[in-house]
Amino acid sequence: MITAETITAFLQQLDAEATCNSAGDEWTFANGEPLFRCTASARRVAINFQGRVVGFFREDNLIAEISDGEDGHDFAVIADRFVVDYWAAYATGVIDRPIFDLSDEDDLTAVLRLYGPQDAWKPVGEK
Repeated sequence: MITAETITAFLQQLDAEATCNSAGDEWTFANGEPLFRCTASARRVAINFQGRVVGFFREDNLIAEISDGEDGHDFAVIADRFVVDYWAAYATGVIDRPIFDLSDEDDLTAVLRLYGPQDAWKPVGEK
């Protein structure tokens, strides 16, 4: 069963595998993908939990508070219940926690504010 605790444990493992190159200018995961690319961490989470990576272009979702620059933002949705955003919580610190439970009313309100309406989210590759 997937729980917030099992996701948290995976995120901690993901964070522990991050390394910086010898020049000190690039952080990557063990698979070589860049830590500071939101899609990379969302994909790792989605693959581990058989979830999906979704996102939005900024111009299509102006009310979302979180955005990876002008382009938009990608994150994982697990079990159609959990919004998981390693990048925003661990890599950039723009949010104070990486997991939101869509079955919790307070979390649902926070998700709407941070990520905009769910109908604005598109599967990555279809944005």
